[in-house]
Amino acid sequence: MEVYLYMLFFAISFYAINKLVYNKTVEQILLFIMFLILFIVSAVRKHVGTDYGVYLNYYRGIEDRIYDGEGMEIGYFYLNKITKHLFDGEYTIFIITSLIIVGLVYLTIKRFSVDPLLSTILFMCIGLYMSSFNIIRQSIAIAFILYSYKYSETKFKWLIPILIAALFH
Repeated sequence: MEVYLYMLFFAISFYAINKLVYNKTVEQILLFIMFLILFIVSAVRKHVGTDYGVYLNYYRGIEDRIYDGEGMEIGYFYLNKITKHLFDGEYTIFIITSLIIVGLVYLTIKRFSVDPLLSTILFMCIGLYMSSFNIIRQSIAIAFILYSYKYSETKFKWLIPILIAALFH
């Protein structure tokens, strides 16, 4: 529990620093550091989240199985399969999923937010960050949908992240 309080302390401190010394470069550096902290905490957690064991069992059970539609979506199945083929460490799937979720949220906030550090605090405080520990597949889908706003003014490019999101939930 303390680690989450420290994260919130850092986020609020970074926000205050940014307001005192407003500089776009400083803001971008503080935002990157904050998302690096969010990524590391999410990636290295062990036995945190109600579905932690379920996702670990999915990963352990992948082996050479082909997709049979049982228990997980096709996108998450192949993400597990590719991750297992490339890295083979059973906790690697949490690193990869954390990178996807936190990375896409970071890119979206960086691009669209008027006050990115405040948006980061909101991401943490309204429960989206913590819920990504429990509902990984849904969080990946949400992150891709958020990222699709980047292409909202184009005709069909926005559809690609939406379709990828549909593969996960």
